[in-house]
Amino acid sequence: MKAWMLDEPGTPLALRDVAQPAPRRNAVAVRMEAVPLLSYTRAHVEGKLPYAYPPGPFSPGTNGVGRVAAVGEGVMSFRVGQRVAVNPYWVANETVREPAQVLIALTGLGPGSEPMMAEFPHGTLREVAEFPASTLIPLDGLDDLPAERLAILGKFVVPFGGLRRGRLAAGETVVVNGATGYFGSAAVLAALAMGAGRVVAL
Repeated sequence: MKAWMLDEPGTPLALRDVAQPAPRRNAVAVRMEAVPLLSYTRAHVEGKLPYAYPPGPFSPGTNGVGRVAAVGEGVMSFRVGQRVAVNPYWVANETVREPAQVLIALTGLGPGSEPMMAEFPHGTLREVAEFPASTLIPLDGLDDLPAERLAILGKFVVPFGGLRRGRLAAGETVVVNGATGYFGSAAVLAALAMGAGRVVAL
C-alpha cells in the first residue's frame, strides 16, 4: 500500500510502498477515504512548530474519514466496512489524575506521552492506517454522503467539546471570537446546531 512518510521534521514528504498494518489488540485498521489538510500541515512537516514529534519515519495527518478494514482482538463496537471518522486525540486508559495523552501523528500532550507516540506514530496520510479503537467515531447512517464532505467533521470536535464543557443550553447567547477561522467558523455552526438562541460572531 502507499503512504506519505516523513523521516524527520524538515525533510521532504515521500510517497512510499509500506506494509499494510494488521490491527493489534484494541486497535482498528481503517482504509482512508478522505483526509483534510489543516492550515498548519506544511509548518508541521517542515519542523517549524514547537511540537513533540512522533519517532520517524511516520505518516502525518490527524483527521479523516474511512471504512474499517480489520479489527483487532478486544474490539467490540466496530465492524469491517463500517464508516468511521478518525479523531487524533488519544488518552491513556488509566485511572490516574492526569493520564498521558497525544494527538496521534502530531504531538504529545505533556510528560509521559513518548511511549504513546511510539506505539501509534502514523496518521491518516496513508491508504490504510491503524488507530486505537477509542479514537474512532462511528458514522452509521452516513454511507450515502461523499467522504470529502464528511472529512470536514474533524473541525467540529474542538468547538463541540468546548460548548459541551461550557454546558451550552438551548436559547443561550454564544460569543465566538475569531469566527472566521478554522475552529471559529465551526463553533458558530455547532452553537446553532446545539440550540443557541443567538450567536455573536466576531
